[in-house]
Amino acid sequence: MISAKRPNGLVVITFLISLLSIFYGFCAQRALALSYEFDEGVEILTEGLLFNKKGLLQGKKIAVFGIIESKSKKQWEISPHIEDGIVDVLVNEGYTVIERRRIDDVIKKEIKKGTDWWYDASQVAQFGKLVGADVVITGSYVLWGTSLLKISIRAINVTDGKIFASKKVKVLTDRIRAFLKTDGTTSAVTNRDGVYVAYANGIVKDTKTGLEWKAGPDRAMSWNEAMSWVQSLNLDGGGWRMPNIDELKGLYKKGKGDRNMTPLLKTTGWTVWSGETGGSSDARIFYFVKGFGLWYSATRSGTPRAFAVRSRGDG
Repeated sequence: MISAKRPNGLVVITFLISLLSIFYGFCAQRALALSYEFDEGVEILTEGLLFNKKGLLQGKKIAVFGIIESKSKKQWEISPHIEDGIVDVLVNEGYTVIERRRIDDVIKKEIKKGTDWWYDASQVAQFGKLVGADVVITGSYVLWGTSLLKISIRAINVTDGKIFASKKVKVLTDRIRAFLKTDGTTSAVTNRDGVYVAYANGIVKDTKTGLEWKAGPDRAMSWNEAMSWVQSLNLDGGGWRMPNIDELKGLYKKGKGDRNMTPLLKTTGWTVWSGETGGSSDARIFYFVKGFGLWYSATRSGTPRAFAVRSRGDG
């Protein structure tokens, strides 16, 4: 009688591992095939929410806010980008959207406790009434593995507090990885100006570069006085330094505000000290009238102001 030869145990294990690898590879490819680049994903997300609901939303005032990371229940740096993307689609489709500044003003005045309540549709509806909305679009997001961000949004009827539409999408994280973190400050947002966000503690953040700015006392001072002020600044965990000329040049926007820079940085001066020196007698200032740096006597007060800057990577 001939008996069948039993397969070697190592061969069986190797075969099973190969099958699992193929299976997981297939699942990963399928997941990536159903995911999108960030801008495209937000557009598809919003269009999906609107699908078959356009009749309910025409003529309604829509507020978009409170999109947070679902585990930490905080707004990561990506939050305003998701909200702005949704707003752009709504506006392009002809819907009426409540201005961001109005929403931020009410959040500053009314929200005293964290963001846990943003998960409660009825409380979100109550806040929607405060900003004059008929419909609120809110939601959350969470990292899905290492390469995907799953974003979920829902539309809430302010009248009865009920969710009447929802949509989910997965977006690739390779181009947005720098924004997948908290903004690093616990202070409330008080205003926005393009890529700049102002906080109640006086910090102004450039969400494009990640730099955080603090305007110093609005008076002329020497370079040493400016350096002393910056070194003594312990605001929001410290880590502040004097800016370099390139960083100050990044603030320059001809025709913007009263001083060719974002009006969120409050100053009446036209020049700001940098941390760049030429020996003990000279230092560079940035001239916001014309938009360039120049050398100036470090011992003169003249007109230069002090700004402090930091990056979360500085420390």
